[in-house]
Amino acid sequence: MNSAERRLKLLLLLQSNRKLTVNDIADYFGISRRTVFRDMRSLQEIEVPVTHEQNTGYGLMKGYNVPPLMFTPKQMAIVIVGLSFVKSQVDETMIEDAREVEMKIQSVVPPHLKNFINELESKAIVDPFSKPDVLPKRGGNWFVICNAITEKNSIRFSYFDKKKIRSKDRVVDPYLLVHYGDHWNVLGFDHSRKDIRNFILDRMSDVLIQKETFMPGKFSPEELIYRLGEKAFTADLLVNRETVPNFKAKLPALIIEEKEYDEFQYRIRFRFDNLDFLNRWLLQFPDDVKIVGPKKLIKRRKTLLHRMLGEIESD
Repeated sequence: MNSAERRLKLLLLLQSNRKLTVNDIADYFGISRRTVFRDMRSLQEIEVPVTHEQNTGYGLMKGYNVPPLMFTPKQMAIVIVGLSFVKSQVDETMIEDAREVEMKIQSVVPPHLKNFINELESKAIVDPFSKPDVLPKRGGNWFVICNAITEKNSIRFSYFDKKKIRSKDRVVDPYLLVHYGDHWNVLGFDHSRKDIRNFILDRMSDVLIQKETFMPGKFSPEELIYRLGEKAFTADLLVNRETVPNFKAKLPALIIEEKEYDEFQYRIRFRFDNLDFLNRWLLQFPDDVKIVGPKKLIKRRKTLLHRMLGEIESD
């Protein structure tokens, strides 16, 4: 921890209305008494009203509050990188909200941090090669959904399928807001289906919070995200050793077994419930993955490859 970060933490400690002796501060930060005195002088030099009483120790003048946006450069970098991620989304409202947050921060931080923001803002790039949909979308209302999740209120909304056909209004108890690479989703209990369902935000409209509240089920986030139906099967694959880290990072499933098969391959098993999706997904590893089972997946793999070869030959 550098001196600037330590002094900011010291200021926050003093603001907690605690009286701190020199020894208290030295022990807390693991520094010498001399360094404590030096830090106190530094705070006084920037006009922080530090008080000292011989019997009780250091404190702050009554009524003084630390400005709400006192960031170290490292903390500011975390904020800017986080906002860069939000601005990379296809949800138009999220992009607009992130830009407003950035403007508000810039209006209150000191000049040296403002320069830091301006430099970093244009140079913190999130996934420049991922452009699944270059047109921003509006749909759902992520903030309304966030409020419903935290307050445990049901939501009512209209939903559109892939063909943009509107279904009946849905009433859902929202459990999680989840980002899947190129779109945001809400996972929750669908009252009409009597089961947990996933809804893509940009297919939702007219989201309204209901008066009805709910008690969340005893599910962990992982259980909800990787929830499998009765049609789930066990995929059994051999994956080249060098490809394993990338394969595991992208795999949309929980691995139930992973072990060395030989000096070149790992055997990886996981549960999944959509054969066609997995079959297409595996095409990104053409020479690095061998399907051991199930036989249905092997058959679909051969069918897909034959069809692809037929299309190439017909050209």
